[in-house]
Amino acid sequence: MMRDENRRHHAMLSSTPLHDTRAMRIEHARRALVEATFDATRQAANSR
Repeated sequence: MMRDENRRHHAMLSSTPLHDTRAMRIEHARRALVEATFDATRQAANSR
């Protein structure tokens, strides 16, 4: 079942143009960075 899901996901990714996939990855990374920064800031404020 998991293998099927991976194959479908891979097919979906390869059907999108490369630059779209790259932009999506950059967007995901940026969002993750913002969330991590937010968490770190909140933790620093809480520890004060």
